[in-house]
Parts: sequence; C-alpha cells; structure tokens
Amino acid sequence: MKLQLKNVHFSERLSQETNAFAADVYFNGKKFGAAENDGHGGCTFIQPYPEARGIYNEAKEYALSLPEYVTKYTNKDGSPFIIKSDLEFQVDSMFERWLDLKEIKKESNKGIFYQKPDGTKATTYWKGWTISKLMKHPQGIELVSKAVLKHQKAGNTILNTNLDSILGPN
Repeated sequence: MKLQLKNVHFSERLSQETNAFAADVYFNGKKFGAAENDGHGGCTFIQPYPEARGIYNEAKEYALSLPEYVTKYTNKDGSPFIIKSDLEFQVDSMFERWLDLKEIKKESNKGIFYQKPDGTKATTYWKGWTISKLMKHPQGIELVSKAVLKHQKAGNTILNTNLDSILGPN
C-alpha cells in the first residue's frame, strides 16, 4: 500500500507559520483527493473527490495503521512526545520529504551538499565551477573525490544525487 503526492505546488512567498502548498493525493496509484495548506499555521486539509470517497476512506484507515512518530521532544513528565499517524500527518510528512528532495536537487549541482552530524546542511562550492563541469575533467573528479572523502571522514553525510560515479548508487 502506498500514499503519494503528485502535482505538488509550493509557495515559499505565501508560507508563514507553515508551508503553503497544494497537491493531488494518491493511494495505491489512484487519485482520491487534493491536499492544501494555506501557510498560516493551520492544518493541512485533504478534500476527497466525491467519486473517490471509498479510496479516501481506505487511505485514512491505512494512515491510521502506520506506526506512531516519536519526536526528539519530551512532555513535561519527561516521556517522549509522540504523534499518532493519520492521513494529515502522512501528507505533511510526504510534503516535507518532497521539499527536502527539491533542496537536494537544487544544491547538488552547485557543489558538495552535505549534512553535518548536528543536522545542519551546507554546501562546498568551487567558484565558477559546478559539479557537472568538474566531473567532465579528470582533475575535477579527483578534486571532488578528495572533498567527498574529507567530508565523510568528518562524519558528514553527502546528500548529492549526482555523484554516483564517486559514491556508488544510493
């Protein structure tokens, strides 16, 4: 069973307290509705299409059956803060993954895009050079390979999607 977002439209400009987006929502390859968040801090609304209400109900049940999400935060009593899975949580999670992938694709050609052990992200650039330009030259491949190794030794995770010749397929 699979939930998916397609035709995602994101507006950074309209995003205030939450991300403003709209997307079509699919369950097992069938479109059943539209998801939308206006970016003002409220919920993500999932509107089923009338002809797909049965698929919408199946998707809701499936989302409820997924494991809870244990956050890094704690309640006042010290117990972990847990979010129960539901369709809204799953749609929001898929959108956050979509946003992460968009950032990775954007940054991957600029240089080596990596995540530090503390979770922050950064990019190593070569002024006037993109990764695709560097990978066309033997010295460039060597330069990128050495930089990747240096980052990995420092405990950083390389996020690039365009370094399969150095990192191997993900």
